[in-house]
Amino acid sequence: MEDEDDGVGNRMLDADCGIGYYCPEGTPYRIPCDAGYYCDETNMVELNTAYLCDAGYVCTSGANTQTPTVESTHGGYICPAGHYCPSGTPMEIPCKLQSFRAVTGA
Repeated sequence: MEDEDDGVGNRMLDADCGIGYYCPEGTPYRIPCDAGYYCDETNMVELNTAYLCDAGYVCTSGANTQTPTVESTHGGYICPAGHYCPSGTPMEIPCKLQSFRAVTGA
């Protein structure tokens, strides 16, 4: 069976639900893990089994590791210089006025 799209970008399952996704029972579609969280196990059936992304990293939708470094393969990236990223952040936050973080991963 070939993967099919549900019309909003979720792929229909033809095998196990892969990392970066969860697959509720009874649905033929895999759903990307929410931004700020990561799904590092196959066949997750509930989003509440997902984990918060580590501080110093940004987990975008579909993250598959708590410490993503390459968005195209991990679903996230290291927090850039000039920003801070608390645990579970879906987007980097600029440093406050008159402060600056010169290093990545803050």
